[in-house]
Amino acid sequence: MLTDPTFLQRFGDKAHCLRHLERSRRELLHHLETIPDEAFFRQPDPETWSVALLMEHVALAENSFARVIRRLRRVAQGEALEAVSVPAGEWREGKAQAPAVLWPKGGLDKAQIAQLLAEQRAFLLGEAEKSGELLEHPATFTHAFFGDLNGLGWLQTAVFHERHHLAQIPARLEGA
Repeated sequence: MLTDPTFLQRFGDKAHCLRHLERSRRELLHHLETIPDEAFFRQPDPETWSVALLMEHVALAENSFARVIRRLRRVAQGEALEAVSVPAGEWREGKAQAPAVLWPKGGLDKAQIAQLLAEQRAFLLGEAEKSGELLEHPATFTHAFFGDLNGLGWLQTAVFHERHHLAQIPARLEGA
């Protein structure tokens, strides 16, 4: 799945990605508002993130995606930027692991998580809007698991990422 170069294309063009992001964010916020605090903040075990930590991670990742989209727009506009190396993605028990810079710190309440999600989504959507047709420019930046992606590929990654973590929420709530 993650190594298939066409995997992200199923999320479509910019307009389709934006619709996917709108739907998944409504669902994520519904969970934030309706899951009782005890279940929301409970970590099933020390190695597994709570729903709260998953949501913080989604926001941190969206910040990263937005910064990459901005970088690719600048490259497409002819700006020479210093090369950045991306370490290969790490796998544990068959699962892709988030790089340490995207690990949640915790300690946020629901209102702070909601604010962080809103701020980072606005940043992501703003960068996608500013990029316009340049999202499809051939300039690429390497993703640790998906390889070289243009701006649209990074927007598609944002869709995949939020949907992926939404699918994890029911398991986090088992036994809560």
